[in-house]
Amino acid sequence: MEQSSDRSIELMTELLSAIGKRSINNYLRFSLERELEEIATAYRERRDLLKKIETTLPKQQPGQPTLGRYHKDLQQHRKDTARRLVRRKRFGPVYDYVMLTGTLFFYLQANPDADENELRGLVEESIEKVDHAKIEADEDEIIGAYLDSLSGDYRKSPETKLLVEPFLDI
Repeated sequence: MEQSSDRSIELMTELLSAIGKRSINNYLRFSLERELEEIATAYRERRDLLKKIETTLPKQQPGQPTLGRYHKDLQQHRKDTARRLVRRKRFGPVYDYVMLTGTLFFYLQANPDADENELRGLVEESIEKVDHAKIEADEDEIIGAYLDSLSGDYRKSPETKLLVEPFLDI
């Protein structure tokens, strides 16, 4: 245990030297070490999650689409999504009306004695505006990142692409 602790201190000293912070006062050093430990902990948690995901993923079976086919399908999906988002903007008022009346109907059914006008005002205030474009973009990003992790890019490990770079916002 003591060897591990000595090694950790040695590695921390090397890291602080590498970033030009070797000769800072103890208060700043302690603060910086805590922040670096938080980063390391978050990194380990993400790495463990990625390993858990990788071990649960099914292996490609004969007759399944290839990785290239999935990439083509994802490109087509993104084109379809763009067209669907344009159409969705046209239906914006209809969508808002359907959400309002559906929610209002649900609440009135549960509370038949409620004042409909007061309830309508409360429902209008509480209905969240859903950003469908963001939801679609996030979904595409997750699918794309997963497919990229399977591609076997020899220059970067999936750990680097999916954990380190997003964490450091590279």
